[in-house]
Amino acid sequence: FVTTASARALLTAARETMRGYWGEAAVTAAGDSGAVVRASAVDSIPWPGPPASVYLSLVGDEGTRACVGGPPAEGGLAGTVRSLARRALHSDPRRPPVRQEELERLRIVISFAGTGAPIVDPMEWDPGTEGLLVRSGERSVAFLPGEARTVAWALREARRIRVLAGPPSSASYQRFPVVVLMESPVSGVHREESHAAP
Repeated sequence: FVTTASARALLTAARETMRGYWGEAAVTAAGDSGAVVRASAVDSIPWPGPPASVYLSLVGDEGTRACVGGPPAEGGLAGTVRSLARRALHSDPRRPPVRQEELERLRIVISFAGTGAPIVDPMEWDPGTEGLLVRSGERSVAFLPGEARTVAWALREARRIRVLAGPPSSASYQRFPVVVLMESPVSGVHREESHAAP
């Protein structure tokens, strides 16, 4: 769905939106050809398929610093990414707001969730290659590939944030495929990955 230029444009739009949140001057990014990524180029990037849930994460050396997600917002794919970029700075209820001085040390990860498949036993989930949605009553939490090293950690985290109140059998689970766009932690080059549920 996304070319390297499109991935770079979306990730750059997210970073510039975050910088703009604190009133910083927008920083433009040059593509491989040296062309400046323009807003109109970002706004014309299509959804990879039917619009689906999108997650935007900020990741540092010690793991996920912030992660928010949701259904498509106004303004198409670009509008959804910009909206999530602003929310990621202050709306992850599990963590304190991101400080301005932290931003340049964090890399941006944009994840597109595919259609989920219900599973009875969360131990069937592979935390390295697919996402998991845990739902109990009105509350839910999603774990993206690599966010949880083990199923046991994900269940402890779901319990810590009060999504999981009783035994694991008291919740429902869905695993889902994920397509991931991320900034490189070292070179600033953006890459794409696809994780699919079996």
